[in-house]
Amino acid sequence: MIVRSAVALLACALSGCLLAEEDCGAGFAFEDGRCVPLRAPPPFYPDGEPAPDPDDGLPTADATPPPPPDRWADHRIALIVDLTVSGAARQTPATPGADIDAVQAIEVTPGGDVRIGRGAEVLGALFDDPFEGNLNLDATAVLGLPDGRVASLGAEGGFVYVGLDLTRPLRAGDVIVVAELTDPRGEADLYALFMCRTPDSIENCESMGEGGPGITRFTLE
Repeated sequence: MIVRSAVALLACALSGCLLAEEDCGAGFAFEDGRCVPLRAPPPFYPDGEPAPDPDDGLPTADATPPPPPDRWADHRIALIVDLTVSGAARQTPATPGADIDAVQAIEVTPGGDVRIGRGAEVLGALFDDPFEGNLNLDATAVLGLPDGRVASLGAEGGFVYVGLDLTRPLRAGDVIVVAELTDPRGEADLYALFMCRTPDSIENCESMGEGGPGITRFTLE
């Protein structure tokens, strides 16, 4: 009797015959006078616990990874080291060595606009006065715009660390500009420029090359 009922119920469910609600077996539901297979039940989640996002943790087709940080992003300090040999500095004993007027950063945007970041503070300096006649021992003369006031680093070994006033971290394509006093007697003045992360060790700096009298531009590669 039980077997015949089960067979009849299955045949009725498959053929769509009319039944009473209590005649539907396990796995079927009574809808519109018919027994139909149950739909998959919605997943159960405890109260207060939201259902997970079906895309959670999966990359989307248009996902773009963030660009890697630029190698220059944490280099905000310019270090100028005098490379002038003592014999050449002797020709200008009152302004020995490289005579630095200003250090600036030109921030270049993709559209071609520029913004000049000026030297804002001196973070360290050492002056060489080989002939005891150096008149330009004020390191703050290198700050701001070129104005004719200079810091004469002396000769080989004199240096100054300059913190730059920037609107954003430096990146490849930006330009560092160093203005050195043009003086025919000091045409052999020579210095090296480094861009640094900290003002405590040259090991935290990247070499930008060498410069001399006049305006020298160094591009961040």
